[in-house]
Amino acid sequence: MGGGVPPLAPCVKTLFAGNCAMTCHNPQFAALIGGGLDLGGDNVGERLRNAMAQNMMATDKAACGSKLIDADNPANSVLTKRVVGKGVCGPEMPTGMQLGAGDVKCIQDWVNTF
Repeated sequence: MGGGVPPLAPCVKTLFAGNCAMTCHNPQFAALIGGGLDLGGDNVGERLRNAMAQNMMATDKAACGSKLIDADNPANSVLTKRVVGKGVCGPEMPTGMQLGAGDVKCIQDWVNTF
């Protein structure tokens, strides 16, 4: 934790490219429908590390956390809360589908390396 940004895990890159950056979370649509969040490219970790989440759809913003990836407290990262989808931090992502346990673990493991 703390130092540099870890490389994008291959499983996360595949998940983001196939489920997130194709539609809502790419440079073209992020501002319109993706909450301003661009999940495309290899430098996504650099953009998300300690970046403030907009939490526009959060139902309980106080419990949601504030950073997309919180390098000091990875368990409090908005990114992982949204893919787990416990209803605290807004609707589960990706919209319209539920990630499998292995995919969620892949994202959590990557976030925990920050």
